[in-house]
Amino acid sequence: MERPGYRAYLVRLWPTQRGGAADYRVSVQCAATGERRDFPDLESLLAYWLTLRASPEAGDLSRSRKEE
Repeated sequence: MERPGYRAYLVRLWPTQRGGAADYRVSVQCAATGERRDFPDLESLLAYWLTLRASPEAGDLSRSRKEE
């Protein structure tokens, strides 16, 4: 049974070098739809998660633009 407002995501992190400093690239994939969104760093992912608190419908990755 699906719960209203419940969302499940697969989060992938992989290390990169950015301006000589270690960082991470991130992708988030919706478990229900398979839609994926890429983020250039952890800060961008955090900003995305914070938008979900203010606007849960923003969590629909099919409505989100993918970060390049």
